[in-house]
Amino acid sequence: MTTRTRAATKLRPHAGSTATYARGCRCHRCQVAYRSYRQAQRDAMCERRAPDEHGRLRSTHPDAVHGVYSTYRHYMCRCLACTEAERVFQCAYRSRRRRNELTSLRLRGVGVEA
Repeated sequence: MTTRTRAATKLRPHAGSTATYARGCRCHRCQVAYRSYRQAQRDAMCERRAPDEHGRLRSTHPDAVHGVYSTYRHYMCRCLACTEAERVFQCAYRSRRRRNELTSLRLRGVGVEA
């Protein structure tokens, strides 16, 4: 008996919750519970934004550090500093992707003249 089979036999019926989703359950009820939980979190984060002097939505969350990509992504801050940090992050990400694609092409011998 594999560990996967043993783990499957230990599962008990449940009503679907974020706790069981966090433990790895991906049944429909747990997915729905987790989605609604995350949507409520996102809605609460959106309520913690206010327009800045440029009319952009700036996060008013006490833990938000402006000018870093994580604040743009997790706190949905769209101030100039966070937007610039996100732009720099995306440029670096695309550059890494291009480099990796070229490396994999070279390894496969595509475009290499004999």
